[in-house]
Amino acid sequence: TVLTLVAIEGRRSSQDVVDDGVIERTSASGDEVISTAVPVTGSEWFVIAETQISVAVVSVDEFRDILIIGTATFIILVTFFAVGWAGAIMRPVKAISERLGSPHDAGTIAIPDQSPIELHHLARSYEDMATTLDQQQIHLARARDARLEVMRNMLPSTVAARIAEGDLDELDEVERASVAVVVVLGLGELVRSNDIRRSRDLVDRVHEELDRLAAVHGLDRVKVVGDAYFAACGHDRPFIDHAPRVVAFAAEARDAIRELGTDWAPLDASVGVHTGPVTVGMTGGTRLLYDVWGDTVTTAHHLARRVGRGGVVLTDATHELLPEEVDQRESNVDGNHAWTLADDRPAETAAEVTR
Repeated sequence: TVLTLVAIEGRRSSQDVVDDGVIERTSASGDEVISTAVPVTGSEWFVIAETQISVAVVSVDEFRDILIIGTATFIILVTFFAVGWAGAIMRPVKAISERLGSPHDAGTIAIPDQSPIELHHLARSYEDMATTLDQQQIHLARARDARLEVMRNMLPSTVAARIAEGDLDELDEVERASVAVVVVLGLGELVRSNDIRRSRDLVDRVHEELDRLAAVHGLDRVKVVGDAYFAACGHDRPFIDHAPRVVAFAAEARDAIRELGTDWAPLDASVGVHTGPVTVGMTGGTRLLYDVWGDTVTTAHHLARRVGRGGVVLTDATHELLPEEVDQRESNVDGNHAWTLADDRPAETAAEVTR
């Protein structure tokens, strides 16, 4: 930049210099320059400053580059600071969110002391909620196990497990199973007796003994209807020898009921056994009950009601599945061919029991 002090005569020339401000012109040396003039107070002299255009342009470009680099550096620094600050602020929130997404208890949520008090409250609230949910899960699991245990005592174990899993509508069509229906003779009079407590105790012992024998031989109690006890084998678990198991149960059930009878309450039994297809599932609408039904069950019940006192009668379908050593003889029930198990009870004892 060159500073020059000059005197310009004439007000018009002086005014032209002042009004022009910054101008582009050719200097005395022949260079293209940018020039400006400033009057000296109290005189007609002017200070003229000029610089080459090429030099001025380079300076502007350098300033622009410095400005761009400085601005970019400032933005980068601000960005890094913002990211760090946001990370510090969001770290407690991230810890809480990770805990919410974790299926397992990860312990106490660590919140930095300098974090907002609201985050500390949120973390404590979540820990309290998680503890409460864990306790409820434990209570629900215990209640489910207790309910399942009750159902196992009332139902076959596999059926109880299916019900616990919510499988209530499924029906199983079993091609071949054996069903025994035990009619407890004398039970009606026992229920109608005046000694209610003693009668109930005897009824409970009868059912308890029949349940025990059913468990020993692999049968499941299906239901009890009045004086009839329904049990089945092969409908739930794949016993190949379901027919011999049911026949053995029927013979022992008859003997056990006789032994449970007393002088004031003589008991006897009649049993019907049949083998064939059955349907297994839940029934009863809103009051669900586990049941086994079909013509096989109906036939066994019909035989139990028609056979004489102390008789255990089998159909041909069951007879064909029994080993030869089973002591049985041909008989007739309501005009239908059947088989009756031998009764080892002495004749004089049988005569003492009446309906």
